[in-house]
Amino acid sequence: MTGNSDGGGKGPGVSASVSVGGNNSGAINNLAAQRASHIKQSAETHSTDETPDPQKLLALFRDELDRNKAKLPNHATLSATADEAAGELEASEPEPGNLERIRATLAAAVTGTVVQKAGEALAHAIGGLLS
Repeated sequence: MTGNSDGGGKGPGVSASVSVGGNNSGAINNLAAQRASHIKQSAETHSTDETPDPQKLLALFRDELDRNKAKLPNHATLSATADEAAGELEASEPEPGNLERIRATLAAAVTGTVVQKAGEALAHAIGGLLS
């Protein structure tokens, strides 16, 4: 997105513009502007070299559930969802509809909990099986 003005009375040859750039393959967007302030920049990277192992992530998630049981009012729901995930992941041909339901349930149920990171990683790995 780029915008230009006549300089807002700053004199001839002076322009004010903001340029926000980046592309879908870049992790960082760039901002350049005269007197730019209050700029926050963040980047997130994801390795594409390694496919996450849903079985390993399920084991880690279950460990997190056990470790944080007292802090999780929805522990029973999360534990049941983990059990369902285990059943599907152990099946010779997991049912895509069941995997999608488990992924969505898990992603929603971990939001705002102490096991959010582990749950989201597992949900992401399950989603990868659907691709």
